[in-house]
Amino acid sequence: MKNTIKFTLFAAILLLFLFGLYYNKKSDINKKDIIHLNKLVNLPENRKLGKNSIKIAVASILSPEATIESYKPLISYIGRKTGKTAILVQRKTYQEINRLIEKGYVSLGFICTGAYLYGNRNKMQILAIPQINGKITYQAYIIVKKSSHIRSFLSLRGKRFAFTDPISNTGHIYPLYLLKKMGKTPETFFKRTIFTYSHNRSIKAVYSGIVDAASVDSIVYNDYAKKHPEIVKSIYIIKRSDRFPIPPVVVPKKLGENLKEKLLKILIDIDKQNAGKKILKNIGIDRFVLPKPDMYKKFIKKYQ
Repeated sequence: MKNTIKFTLFAAILLLFLFGLYYNKKSDINKKDIIHLNKLVNLPENRKLGKNSIKIAVASILSPEATIESYKPLISYIGRKTGKTAILVQRKTYQEINRLIEKGYVSLGFICTGAYLYGNRNKMQILAIPQINGKITYQAYIIVKKSSHIRSFLSLRGKRFAFTDPISNTGHIYPLYLLKKMGKTPETFFKRTIFTYSHNRSIKAVYSGIVDAASVDSIVYNDYAKKHPEIVKSIYIIKRSDRFPIPPVVVPKKLGENLKEKLLKILIDIDKQNAGKKILKNIGIDRFVLPKPDMYKKFIKKYQ
């Protein structure tokens, strides 16, 4: 009986071995289709624009998914009005978006005020700015969970804190400014810090208890409160900053004047079109306007 079992097992193993040899031989035909993970290469840098396309960058103020949902209709609208195929360009960090604008790899960029502060302003210029709820300014909100009973920035000593992006105005530059006034740094004041790379992620990080507090963009927070009241009702704002000039819409300085003028006209006129009004309403913008002279200079002088 034992010999029979041994023979059966041997026969089964032999059959599997022979099948394996046959399968591998057959597979040799498709060796060219095999992907070798040790031979991966980086994707090429964004190429300069083709004549029939226009690339528009949007900084990751929101998460990539939320950015696509919010901005895709606006990007498509701009494409239709320019008669070109519009391509939404995203990157993880604000600095990467700045680089694309400065090198002329994109024609238009929706960026953060902090990104403009740290950008090469010899290579980018403000085209227009959004007006939101009648204002062309915004704030930083320092937020905590209501249940934490933390009610001041000073009480965040030894707590976990979320920044958004290294050159985010409301998500990094402003809280660093508060710490500097106290003679502190993130390393000496907080227990631990993280970068979330979007303001809605920072809100979620506080809500879920990943961190004790975060500094976020008031525009994003107020919009998030409308869409997710069940989350924001458990959040408490312990500090509001002074008002900053609103995040601008920029173009590369070397962009052709004809395209600059066309893009500016599209933005300034969008709220006068029925389709445009609907698009703006969905992203919480009243209209686009020209910036006031020197409205960013005071901010740059104070925080740079």
